Amino acid sequence: MTNGMNNWNRLNTPVTFLPNQSTNNRVNAGVQRFNYLGLINSVPLGVPFIPDRFTISLNSCAIIDYAARHDANLLYTVVASIMAHELGHAVGLQDNPIALNNGSLMNHRRNRTLVQEPTQFDIESVRMIYDD
Repeated sequence: MTNGMNNWNRLNTPVTFLPNQSTNNRVNAGVQRFNYLGLINSVPLGVPFIPDRFTISLNSCAIIDYAARHDANLLYTVVASIMAHELGHAVGLQDNPIALNNGSLMNHRRNRTLVQEPTQFDIESVRMIYDD
């Protein structure tokens, strides 16, 4: 999960993610009651698209199944991709339904073994939100 944060932090974006035990934001990993690989629940701050606090839940059973169907050796890569995607939601990005050819991290149909960090499209989208 730290790799998912680092996938944002090492790029030139106006956001930085830091682990902080005293925050209201949480990340849970384990067997979940949903079929998605990951899910974010957020409480609005009052600023459009920006959550005040959030909980990211990663579905371990669905993630293991996804990795096994693609390449079980890339399990940590898949987790990093899912975590980075959910963090994209935390900074205001929506799912990107555009065809796979732009490789967006926010495309829920992306190959999570290949796309695990924000692409230029995602970075520009964050810059538009934060007017950077």
